[in-house]
Amino acid sequence: MLTGMDWAGTVRRAGHVELFALIPAMVVVVATMIARSRGAREGVRSTLQHFAAGVVFSTVAVELLPDLLRSHAVTATIIGFASN
Repeated sequence: MLTGMDWAGTVRRAGHVELFALIPAMVVVVATMIARSRGAREGVRSTLQHFAAGVVFSTVAVELLPDLLRSHAVTATIIGFASN
């Protein structure tokens, strides 16, 4: 059970996390507005799509790979990553 002091500290820290989460959200909103007003060339669009795919792939690798390797499912891991 959290005491009054612990609860207040937890709420304060949660507020800081939300504030930090607003930074990338605002960058996405501003970048979207700029891209919509100027239009994106095909090369820029392709580069951004490849970057986004790399971010998703690395996130999946960081989240899932340690668990899969701990369970010694190396073959399933290689097949799964190679197929996508």
